[in-house]
Amino acid sequence: MADPFVGVSIVFFLFWVLTLLFSKKTRREQLLMSIIGLLLAPIVLISALADVRRGPAEATSFVGWEDALFVISLFGLASVVYEIFAGRHLASLREWPWVWSLRPHPLHWGFKLVLLTSAWVAAVFAILALMPLRPFSAFVLGGLLVGGYVLVHRHDLVANALASGLLAAVLVFFVEQFFFVRLFPEAAAEIWKMESLSGWMAGSVPVEELLWVAVVGFAIGPLYEFVRQKRLK
Repeated sequence: MADPFVGVSIVFFLFWVLTLLFSKKTRREQLLMSIIGLLLAPIVLISALADVRRGPAEATSFVGWEDALFVISLFGLASVVYEIFAGRHLASLREWPWVWSLRPHPLHWGFKLVLLTSAWVAAVFAILALMPLRPFSAFVLGGLLVGGYVLVHRHDLVANALASGLLAAVLVFFVEQFFFVRLFPEAAAEIWKMESLSGWMAGSVPVEELLWVAVVGFAIGPLYEFVRQKRLK
């Protein structure tokens, strides 16, 4: 029998497809951040989900295609959800005096984007090496550091970061609550490692499940605008 969580990943991916088709303004951003999600999927699955969910990991390797699809869709949606929900669009920061007078080459901001996301991975390993924390906690802390770095330099993106985190968590809650917990209650009761979690629940979804999603939204939401020197208006 197929893993019931596959349905969650497919439903979430359908949201990703619909967003890509109907929001032309955010299409490039969504695709680019989904690629970043693809690159980060292994570290996300190993550090964030290993402490939260059970899965094939307990047998051989728990990085299943459905989990990777979920992460890729999450990164793409988290990067544009606030822009779409708030009806904002991107504008150049050229009128800001502290911004470079010349438009940066795509390779420049592309490198900066890769550098920032790589810093998240490096932070996870550094935190694990220096502090007695679980991988899940290291992932969350690393994401907060990356998001915090962006907001220190761009105060105008605070609302974007906070709203992206909240909206991403709400979207995941909706999909998991109604397309997983309600349809497959027995499978849902077994997929999460309740013995290693706090026991706090939002509906029937563990708070930790929504926390790592919210951190992804918080860090990824304003990242594209930051590296592209754009603002939302």
